[in-house]
Amino acid sequence: MFNGGKPLAATWSPRRTGAEGEASPPQIAALPLSLKVTELLEYRRCPQVYRFSQALDIREHLARRASIRAGDAGDAEALSPVAMGTKVHALLERIRFDAGDTDAEIARVLAGEKEESRPALARMLAAVLGGEIGSAVRAAKRVEREWPFAMRMGGAMVEGVIDLAIQAQDGRWTVLDYKSNDFSRTGRYEYLTAYYAPQLELYALALSRAGIGTVSDCALVFLTGPRVHRWAFDAERREIGRWSEDTVARIAAHD
Repeated sequence: MFNGGKPLAATWSPRRTGAEGEASPPQIAALPLSLKVTELLEYRRCPQVYRFSQALDIREHLARRASIRAGDAGDAEALSPVAMGTKVHALLERIRFDAGDTDAEIARVLAGEKEESRPALARMLAAVLGGEIGSAVRAAKRVEREWPFAMRMGGAMVEGVIDLAIQAQDGRWTVLDYKSNDFSRTGRYEYLTAYYAPQLELYALALSRAGIGTVSDCALVFLTGPRVHRWAFDAERREIGRWSEDTVARIAAHD
């Protein structure tokens, strides 16, 4: 999906500088040509984290951090929630929601996975296939998985990938995103829903702008619960675009 069907380069004009009447060459603006939605979310969480990971290419040590949180500082090689999430995302991309035997279908997609990882992955897959999400997919008019999009936002091209989009029989869409975070600690669920909601609303806004239907709601699917956080979406809410445009401007200004 591309906003307006035109590439950013076709609509972007660099500013000119210089004294009045003087011819001056085009000046390349500081604005980045493209940003991922996850980068905007990263900057929104902490500009310094964004600077280290994106500008300096110094990444957070996610596996190490996860092991410390779990109370095992000596096992840095333990499978992190991020790695587990990457695996289950790939499995959900190709699993058959309409399979007659859910257990057999889960066993089929897990055939190539390590034995020690299978129980946890199986629980996540079963929660999706056997719960409200699986039922909605099976009753849907149209389903899209790993759906890429790009839209213009604050002068930049903002890109992302929608994990799952479900169009109901009445034509309205639900935009969903899978999350593998652990929310066993007090207040973690509330923090994560507040943190990820803006990301999902940008996804929904992109789908709305593409002109292929109305998005009625968003849903965060926490695989480790399992738990689904769903809320109504209104594409006319100005706050959705305002925070992203402000974030793009701050990144462009190297703030």
